[in-house]
Amino acid sequence: MTKYTKTIELSNVQLLLYIGVHQHEREDRQLLLVSVSVRVRDYEEGDNIQNTMDYDQLYGFIKGLEQLDHIDLQETVCRKILKYALDVPGVEYVSVSTRKPDILDDAEFVGVTMTGENDSI
Repeated sequence: MTKYTKTIELSNVQLLLYIGVHQHEREDRQLLLVSVSVRVRDYEEGDNIQNTMDYDQLYGFIKGLEQLDHIDLQETVCRKILKYALDVPGVEYVSVSTRKPDILDDAEFVGVTMTGENDSI
């Protein structure tokens, strides 16, 4: 039997968060770019949103993180998104990258990438 997978991607979703461990990072929101790749088992059951991950819901979850009071680490953002995505039926693998582009003058960004997978699928 052939097994198909597909990857759903969101790239550079812009969040304004209170994020960081330094005092100045607690006073103003910072731009955090979030990219997510979600590998989903592709059930050959037709053109039905129930057989995939709804990227609108994933996007809404990510944007909802702006409502949090403060987060110290980018890793915390990654873990929240990983947990959310891995709880969706059919999701096999998730990669989340976060980037803070306005931190260092001579670097494009400071970022973190984390991955997770469901072994039971």
